[in-house]
Amino acid sequence: MPSLASTALGPMSELTWGNAIARVAGAVSMKGQPDAQAAAKDALSETLQDWDTRRDWKFTQVVAADISLTPGTSTVDLPSAFKKPYVAYLVANRTPLWYVERANWHRHLPGYTSQSIPQWYSLFNNLATAKADIFPICGITDTLVLLYYRPMTYDDSTDAFLDIPRRWEGYIIRGAKALLTLGKGSQKSDNYFALYENGLKRAKEDDQRVPDQFVSFQPPDQMMQPWWANPNSTWESVVG
Repeated sequence: MPSLASTALGPMSELTWGNAIARVAGAVSMKGQPDAQAAAKDALSETLQDWDTRRDWKFTQVVAADISLTPGTSTVDLPSAFKKPYVAYLVANRTPLWYVERANWHRHLPGYTSQSIPQWYSLFNNLATAKADIFPICGITDTLVLLYYRPMTYDDSTDAFLDIPRRWEGYIIRGAKALLTLGKGSQKSDNYFALYENGLKRAKEDDQRVPDQFVSFQPPDQMMQPWWANPNSTWESVVG
């Protein structure tokens, strides 16, 4: 029985970049030509970028290394391969941290410097790495656990595998072929784009389908945090 890669969507691709580039270049019957291969690689890279932009895929979920918090901590560095967060919590205090827009925090509690158990966090970038603000400023010693989405790999060596689940390989190849044949004066590109969009739709459905998921576990936002801290909250319209 074959072993599975560590992903929520089954085995990851074993299609190398080199073989994928050859398949894409074959759409213009020039898979052995250096110029065609270079164009095919660009098309493949752009297709993976589009794939990553369209959705935060479950197979890119990662648990960061433990982040130590001490009294006075207000900002922490995020992992270098960071895209978006989806869960953050404190280990010792067993407290979830909820995402809040920095502007919302500073509007409602301007100049707040008291230290206590953190309850919210926000994100921002500097020249070196992504960072997170902790609100309120940490007044305890604890460990922050962050679960996040990493970006997909858009470019790699010819012997590296594509950074996608194996069963989505064809969808990515069709998207790259669509880009490569764009403007060639035929309906080939349109057909490939149609196949790509249909494949993307099926992949999203596949990504959402988790048979053992208990979707009712998330409590209402108004029970877990002040409505103003959540930009997506509907509670304001109820109490306003």
